Amino acid sequence: MADPGFRYNAKAYSYVDERGRFLSRTQVRDVLDNALANNGRVVRDLTQQLQQGRISLADWQTGMAREIKNVHLYSAAAARGGWAQMTPSDYTRAGQRIEAQFIYLRGFAEDIANGKQPLNGRALERAAMYSEAGRNTFHHVERQEMEVRGMTEERSILHAQDSCEGCLEQAEAEWQPIGEAVPVGERDCLTKCRCTMDYR
Repeated sequence: MADPGFRYNAKAYSYVDERGRFLSRTQVRDVLDNALANNGRVVRDLTQQLQQGRISLADWQTGMAREIKNVHLYSAAAARGGWAQMTPSDYTRAGQRIEAQFIYLRGFAEDIANGKQPLNGRALERAAMYSEAGRNTFHHVERQEMEVRGMTEERSILHAQDSCEGCLEQAEAEWQPIGEAVPVGERDCLTKCRCTMDYR
């Protein structure tokens, strides 16, 4: 993820811009969403190269694995306050999420190899979901951070006009004990979720 010029104020637990103004969590998520969209273009390009026979299935899987690793590492770092805030434990937890995605990727590659997954538009959509999964990692790490800071409640905030039923239900629930809300990325809209979380 490209450095947008923000720095992290550890005392305030918040990013600040080049003028010293605090950024909201929604603004931080917007930056992450842009990075995930850029990554999505990369994985779509990889998949199109595979469709066109310009790369092998093995090369496609290697490229996808690289992008998956990048997505989850910078999503975790964004939630933690940047690379400087990442600890060995943070990298271990991110690594566990990356390994889980690698298992899904192997299944995807096997489906392509045996013809179960045709190299059509659905393959492009399926590939893009690996980029979008970074939102789930971001909010997973964000929730852990909020618990460390002593927050005890959370609520889901709608942002997309086409929010799914699950997102609408979570927003209507208002404040819940932290850990009880269905995480962003695990609702009906899965990785496409644009909701953010608020804590107190």
